[in-house]
Amino acid sequence: MNLLSIYFHFRLSNHLNHVLNCRNRSIWASLWLAITTSTTVGYGDITPHTVLGKISAVFDMLVGIGLVGVITGNITALFSRRSPRNEHSLKKLHHENQAILKQNADLIKQNQAILNELKTLKNQLQNKRDDN
Repeated sequence: MNLLSIYFHFRLSNHLNHVLNCRNRSIWASLWLAITTSTTVGYGDITPHTVLGKISAVFDMLVGIGLVGVITGNITALFSRRSPRNEHSLKKLHHENQAILKQNADLIKQNQAILNELKTLKNQLQNKRDDN
């Protein structure tokens, strides 16, 4: 994605140089502008002026982005890693949930039996009323 951004900025910068008739800008200046823009290091007061300095700066920018990515990935992996203690806790919670589900099923059966008994009593009461 970063390479696509560099390419886009390079093409835009090169196009603007031609549109604005900036004869003193080269393709390499456009590439430099694209890389510094896409890596968000900006322009700053101190910039390299030699080709070797610019190549070194581009290398530093890309390595810096990669280094931040690696560090961020490792920190994320630390937070998302499962520990044996967490595994034990998850198993314990699973067993507790299974016990609660079994209790709920038993309560549902008891409630159903009570409802059936109430229906029977209601029918008996209704029959006694009808007989009187």
